[in-house]
Amino acid sequence: MIPKRSTSSLLQKARNYVESFALPASVAEFGKENEGNYADKKARGWYYDGEASRPFHRLTADVLAASLHCFIAVSESRAGEESDLPPGASKIKGLPHLPPGFGWPAGALFLAQFNLEDLAPQDIQQLLPATGMMYFFFNPNTATGTVYYYTGALDILSLRPYPESGNDSLGYFLEEYRDRRYQATFRKKAAFCIDDILEQLPDMLKNEVSGMLDCPLASRAIGDNLFGQPGYWQGENEIIGDKQMEEEADVLLFQYEFGEGHIHFWVSAAELEARDFSKVWLSYSGT
Repeated sequence: MIPKRSTSSLLQKARNYVESFALPASVAEFGKENEGNYADKKARGWYYDGEASRPFHRLTADVLAASLHCFIAVSESRAGEESDLPPGASKIKGLPHLPPGFGWPAGALFLAQFNLEDLAPQDIQQLLPATGMMYFFFNPNTATGTVYYYTGALDILSLRPYPESGNDSLGYFLEEYRDRRYQATFRKKAAFCIDDILEQLPDMLKNEVSGMLDCPLASRAIGDNLFGQPGYWQGENEIIGDKQMEEEADVLLFQYEFGEGHIHFWVSAAELEARDFSKVWLSYSGT
């Protein structure tokens, strides 16, 4: 039984279409015969269902539908000076534009600030607030993350330098994150989260799904993005046999390349809906 998750009407409509599609035999038999032995059965590959990566033994339409996910791809372009990016601009690294009274998280690097008005047109599932600012900080030494959601006026934001003390433990990361800055742009995308599957699918199926979601289909959903498939490079979230997740899966709020892998900011679905980011947690996976 493929787990059912609450999702946007557009995404659910697209998944329903995929689930009813008559897949050609070549797709049903897609996979690698010697992919591995999971639960004493030969698996032909892995699919990400929104909670974990699971093995499939035959690529059925419901497996393909469960593997379909929307995400927001984040691109960055190098900016020259801090003054090149106006207050409230979506940016990665450099110095943040913060409201008065904001307390910098102890020992943390500033990672990104996103203007939610930039994100809203790309948010197919309408998971994020439509206005305001979202700030991401993380401490590479304690593997903790902080997300701050700001709803006030943008004209009171000002460029904030790193604290004068408490940065010794950041080492060479400090220069990379403090002295380089990038403008961030966003694009909505969707992907079937099964490696190498996109080129195997009929054009009719791909065109219909892309049209329903009004976005291009990507070959992979792992990169710098909000939502979508987490970049786990050592199989940390693989589910083998009958093992199930003990708790409801969290939402991948944002992931970003770090070292030879990715850091992930996670939030529960209930807290995301309530706009409560006080319990966001961080994970990392690398090659």
